[in-house]
Amino acid sequence: MARTCRAFRDPANDYLWSEVDTFAPLVKCMPRDLWKEENRRTGPFLVFIRPIVSSDFRNFMEKNPHKITSTPDDVYAALSAAAAAGDLTLLPNLTYLSLLEPTSPAIYTFLGPKLAEFNLFVFLRDRSAGSLHHAFIASLPEHYSALRSLAILDAPGQLISDVLRGLPNLRMLHIPRLCLEPEALAHIMHLRHLRSLSFKSDESLTVPKSTSNLPVFGALRDLTHESIGAEGAMKLLQRMSRCPLVRVQIIISVIWTSHAVWCRLVQTLSAYLSHSSLTDLQIENRPRFVPNSGLSGLARLTIVDIRPLLDFSNISRLSLAILDLDDDGMEELAKAFPRLTMLDLVGEPDLLQPQITLCGLAAIARHCSEIMKLYITVDLSKNTEEHSRSKPWALNARLTLLLNEIEHGTGALTARSRGLR
Repeated sequence: MARTCRAFRDPANDYLWSEVDTFAPLVKCMPRDLWKEENRRTGPFLVFIRPIVSSDFRNFMEKNPHKITSTPDDVYAALSAAAAAGDLTLLPNLTYLSLLEPTSPAIYTFLGPKLAEFNLFVFLRDRSAGSLHHAFIASLPEHYSALRSLAILDAPGQLISDVLRGLPNLRMLHIPRLCLEPEALAHIMHLRHLRSLSFKSDESLTVPKSTSNLPVFGALRDLTHESIGAEGAMKLLQRMSRCPLVRVQIIISVIWTSHAVWCRLVQTLSAYLSHSSLTDLQIENRPRFVPNSGLSGLARLTIVDIRPLLDFSNISRLSLAILDLDDDGMEELAKAFPRLTMLDLVGEPDLLQPQITLCGLAAIARHCSEIMKLYITVDLSKNTEEHSRSKPWALNARLTLLLNEIEHGTGALTARSRGLR
């Protein structure tokens, strides 16, 4: 369109340049004598062959992308240095930036004030790089106090806690590897717009009491929380009694969590979460290490243990890898959650002999007409002849598609001891 009519040029360019994957297309808009392309093992690579001067940025600055998802390299470092030296704002309209392994902390020198979403995924390999990135993270409130979305993979917990107090407009906070200090947790509890939160804690998690009239986590809809023990998760959930959460993911990283503790966690979920709003529930046991003795002692829940959760009638996505069901349990589960589109009951495959048979599949077919993703282990050695003849899952068109990978023998399902996943 830009080539057919001058009136279309600016709108077409705005659209074409609104989102770019890397800085490379922008660099290629700069003078041709400034850069060259080298072939490396990882693919084409841009390098500068002379110093950058202010006039080189004329075409670069006309493009004005709104979103960049980039893996910075030497080009990024050179742009940072040149922008800092010339006191330039190279990307004034940028609203979203995601960086992997940035090599220079000076990126804020050429980002404009509109930046609203920032993701920094850094694996700190040496102390000098760590100090540079820490200095950059610490400067975020000064340069981008209007940030709405922040994701940081690796940084000291105290540093993140200090930074959060200067970011009052956050809507999404994703720090899955980091523990929050009590002061930082007290701050984000009262953020008016925070809708999505992901962080971890240990057993000593302290959830501070509210000292404000503002609702606690009043806007939160999405929670991902990794707890070294279930006690930390339960403390957090108890403060969310008035929070209309839509999605909850609880990850317990202690390997030997007792059956009683799992039951208390289930009861806490039932007692403190909104039964009407929750549609996505995931509970996982994700140990950080597996002992030489294996996982044979892991506690498992039955349908009796999770009955407090069956009141969440709007659940559409359910993942309970700690659950051990038989056909009767599957029938009760399917009746309680008729809106399921995804069900994941697959834990460690070698721990338990599967108890679900084709009768369990029939229950899903009868009661969950919208199921699209199913992760279960089925014992096909039981009732195979009877149910393969009647094909009970044929009641559900989506389930028929899900099961089309089952091996067929002479018109009947072939029994397999490891079952279907």
